[in-house]
Amino acid sequence: MDEVERPIEYDRFGRMKYHPGYHHNYNKPYTTKELAYICKHYERGQVKSLALALGRTEHSLRMLVNKLKRDGLFEQYKNMVIE
Repeated sequence: MDEVERPIEYDRFGRMKYHPGYHHNYNKPYTTKELAYICKHYERGQVKSLALALGRTEHSLRMLVNKLKRDGLFEQYKNMVIE
């Protein structure tokens, strides 16, 4: 079975698990532009669509945001002006 044709699976919280057809940036480092974008749009409550737009899993975005907040960097990225 081709990787892209494999079925979509969800964890017990309803989050999509890694799927190569949707998560093309899985395990890649985040760019500064991505970090700013995530922080600007995260609190709108659309983490699922944000994750799909960036090719990341919802779980990885939630973990990233928690780490940024814990490290005091969330607001810094949120207030960045990126062109």
